Amino acid sequence: MCNCEEKCHPGSRCGGNVCLCHDQITNYADDTPIEELVWADGTPVYQESNLVKHARLELNIINEEPEVIEGYLKIIKAFDEMGHSGASAAHAIGTIAVLLTYGHLAPLTDDPEEWMHIGEDVWGDKGGIWQSRRNPEAFSKDGGKTYKTNSNPDVIRVSRSKETLNMKGEE
Repeated sequence: MCNCEEKCHPGSRCGGNVCLCHDQITNYADDTPIEELVWADGTPVYQESNLVKHARLELNIINEEPEVIEGYLKIIKAFDEMGHSGASAAHAIGTIAVLLTYGHLAPLTDDPEEWMHIGEDVWGDKGGIWQSRRNPEAFSKDGGKTYKTNSNPDVIRVSRSKETLNMKGEE
């Protein structure tokens, strides 16, 4: 609830961003979408950023389904609200992309807690295999000391010892 203790519009961020109290909005109703609300001076309550406008345009150009567009726009609006620009946006996008694909941000370690054993009855090969809990495309035959990934199966990677990494995942 906002500081003025009035009833606020569903979906608003009272106490953080804009207080959407009914006495300040011309066309307030509980079921009015935030994009349609107007302040008493006629200014729209919600104004799309250039990033959101761009995304909406591009998604419409490829004839994406309206409900899919709205789903993408929820994510883009959330990113936009973080206030990134320039280099910080590029860094955040890279981090988000890794996380959305279940990637790992720090090197995988040989910590047994990071690896899940899949028995030979499920895997099919003698002794089974170990799968990374932090990156599901990483598989090991030696409990996580070395591993291969599905995206690059010809390269054997060596896991780091957990003790050699600091809190930021650096050596």
